[in-house]
Amino acid sequence: MGTKSELSLLNEAYHAMLQAKQEKGNSVKVFDMNRQTEVMRSKPHLIHELKKAIVNKEFVVYFQPIVNATTGGVHYEALLRWFSSKLGPVPPDAFIMAAEESDFIQEIDAWVVEKVCEHIANSHEELRHVSINLLIKTFQSTELETKLLAACSKHGIDPSFIELELTEHTLLEDEQLLIEKLGCLRKSGFKVAIDDFGMRHASINYLRVLPVDKIKIDKAFVQNLKRNSKEHHIITSILTLAKKIGVRVTAEGVETVEQAKMLVEASCDELQGYLFGKPTPNEIVQKASKQAREQWSSLL
Repeated sequence: MGTKSELSLLNEAYHAMLQAKQEKGNSVKVFDMNRQTEVMRSKPHLIHELKKAIVNKEFVVYFQPIVNATTGGVHYEALLRWFSSKLGPVPPDAFIMAAEESDFIQEIDAWVVEKVCEHIANSHEELRHVSINLLIKTFQSTELETKLLAACSKHGIDPSFIELELTEHTLLEDEQLLIEKLGCLRKSGFKVAIDDFGMRHASINYLRVLPVDKIKIDKAFVQNLKRNSKEHHIITSILTLAKKIGVRVTAEGVETVEQAKMLVEASCDELQGYLFGKPTPNEIVQKASKQAREQWSSLL
């Protein structure tokens, strides 16, 4: 059995175990990622279950590998997963939208930050650099920097171990406030990245005015990447510009060897996508890192 199959089986077994643990008494669960119910499709019921999930601690942080295209080094992006005792696995797009609309998102984001710091403090070297997504309501909070620093201090974590990702569509309209807030976060030691880069008309302007360390090219460009295609020219232009102004670039959604090789040839700094690994629980991060490095080595 190949390494990739082993990881998939371990992931699925982990999902089933979480569901079994959330039920009283002894129980056996079979993994079913497509499990759906009327409750999940009903927003009020979904929000009701979401509130219970916060109390019952049904959330889990998964980690997806990001590979350094030059060295093969691996770090991770933290991704939230919800395994409901009633609904089964709930798609992130569904529950994150519900959390935003019901004002639970700041509480959930704070839990993610706390959990990531705990994992970094207690885990192996692979989790010495972790990216965390922040949504707009959390980013707008006046207490954001204080809470981030408090979580780092509690677990003895250097803020430079954490990279904060903001999607383009969540960026504040108040440009000056945005610049000041990002500047303060970077001054405190945190890294800052713009996720889903390239999907808004203001993308290039963000590079001009915002104090960021990295941009992550949206997967829509990578998934359609072919040599001499429009996407190829756009990506190479972004890479050239970013390199000249000292901003690192991660390509998201890398799924094929051909895509990866073109991105390496174009001097992309980092690669992320299912080719190098799906999101995995902390317990199998070391195995995921080994697989990601082996996949990178095969590109050479």
